[in-house]
Amino acid sequence: MKILVTTFTFFPNKDGVAVASASLCDLLIKCGHKVHVATSRIADSSAISQINGIYVRRFAIYNCGDSESSDQEICKYLRYLITEDFDLIINQNWDSWTTELFLKASRVLRAKRILVSHGLAKHIFHFHRRPFWGVGQWFRGLLWSFSYLPRLIRAHDRFVFLFSHVDFKRFLDVGICRLFAPKRIHYIPNSISDLPRSKIRPFFRQHYSPEIQFLLVYVSNFCDHKDQLRAMKVFAAAGIPNSSLILIGSQKNAYSRLMRREANSLQQYLSHNSQSIHILAGLSRKRVFEIVSASDAFLMTAKHEVMPLVLIESMAFKKPWISTISGCIDKMEGGLPCSTDNELIQAVRRLSDSKKLRRSLVAKGTRAYAKYYSPESFALRWGKLIEDMF
Repeated sequence: MKILVTTFTFFPNKDGVAVASASLCDLLIKCGHKVHVATSRIADSSAISQINGIYVRRFAIYNCGDSESSDQEICKYLRYLITEDFDLIINQNWDSWTTELFLKASRVLRAKRILVSHGLAKHIFHFHRRPFWGVGQWFRGLLWSFSYLPRLIRAHDRFVFLFSHVDFKRFLDVGICRLFAPKRIHYIPNSISDLPRSKIRPFFRQHYSPEIQFLLVYVSNFCDHKDQLRAMKVFAAAGIPNSSLILIGSQKNAYSRLMRREANSLQQYLSHNSQSIHILAGLSRKRVFEIVSASDAFLMTAKHEVMPLVLIESMAFKKPWISTISGCIDKMEGGLPCSTDNELIQAVRRLSDSKKLRRSLVAKGTRAYAKYYSPESFALRWGKLIEDMF
């Protein structure tokens, strides 16, 4: 079968949607399908390439209303959708430019269509500074929701959600589709295809910080959205003797420089308890896995999430996690969801003090990983969905 996966971000990007899209493509290839990807052009990339058996077509489009996205590129994308004659199109995200432009060609396409939701955010109010405090952006988001959501629901045969949870934030779309398209809904959590099958030897701890008694790790792109500054303050306030926090991002940037300044300002508090903070960037996936494997727990303080892949990775590596609550995090197994800084601080202390608690959380996370998030479970659910459609 000839399948197209559309996504605004893809390899070599390492964000959640890019990794989730790559995992889906890997699965489809293993099932014998011919897989294509349509995505945005990035620096130093060619318009047409092949990555691990995936045919990747990149377009210089980044937002449907962006002046950088020329009418010529948009026409190229629409022509690509029509002329390639796909059997199945899987659109990632409601509000991706790839999905919005798909609507323009949807009526002439014979392909069956699946929309994979990574959460709905257009309707959520985000406070900004004066003069308008974010009201204008929120109003535009509401207009988009009323304009596009009904059309997107009509244009797709199936909808895949990461979790069955419903709320008025990122999971409002689950409730909307339950109301208007209840028989077209499937729940398939994220999975990660490139996790090592064999146990990684965690030499990092012995060679890099052998004196550390408790090691926390936070893996995510360095940005305000992921709020690594909060993680650093929580770690310092927890005051765990002989402990270390390692923050790993894909690349150095302005936010990582803020992090280094914060680490320097916290140094007097850290040295009092023999604590240390390490900020690392640009590591290979293998190196990241080695550090995660050597850690005692995973810490995350992101402001907005849906179903973070890093928490799934922590379950796969049999590590307990601590995280701020957003999306469906408080419904996930294997960790301690927290609402406030004080709860985060107490959670760090509890995990540091109790190996019994760590073992208990690991056991829950391991069972949940095998049942919901493993590549095997992922393949079974997607295989059944595609089989039912054809």
